[in-house]
Amino acid sequence: MNQLKYFIFNKKRDYESGYRQEIAVTERGLVLEEGVSENGIFISRLLDSGVEGNQWHRAVIQSKAYGDDSVRFYFYCSDQAGVLVDGSICQWEELIQSSEISIEKKHQIMEQCLVHVVQNPQDILLYYAKGRYLWMEIQLFCQAGFLPEIYHMKIYAGNRSFLSYLPTVCQTGGREDFLGRFLGMFEAV
Repeated sequence: MNQLKYFIFNKKRDYESGYRQEIAVTERGLVLEEGVSENGIFISRLLDSGVEGNQWHRAVIQSKAYGDDSVRFYFYCSDQAGVLVDGSICQWEELIQSSEISIEKKHQIMEQCLVHVVQNPQDILLYYAKGRYLWMEIQLFCQAGFLPEIYHMKIYAGNRSFLSYLPTVCQTGGREDFLGRFLGMFEAV
């Protein structure tokens, strides 16, 4: 069985490598800057699975949220390391970090790679995230004066699931891999 590969965001340094707007990085994770804005955006660094066409498995998030509207995640996935921006190739990492490109233009460019949008997730199966690179955008919204926080995130690059424990004949995908998705519900518990 293949070794399980995952990425963890649990240190200040992990969050500092991404793009932030109106979000502060603390020792505990990400928090909306108090008194600055009602919402903020964080875009993570590019996570590289090292395998083209990689099927990303799941994301586990520990956060402090105040209702479904206080935290929103956008997951993006691509096999390409770069994208065409204004007639020239720009690496995704450069696009994410750029302070010269507006957040609206970043959204417009990244939209082609959007695979999941989830409000206040704790454990999400990334069914549609297929590609070598994955990155996420987190939007935090102030709710009645309460500031949401993100503490810890773990993103699994490989698809090691309960399905891998079954005989080979059961592992072949049909009808968009119904058995794999069905067993995935129990993995998330």
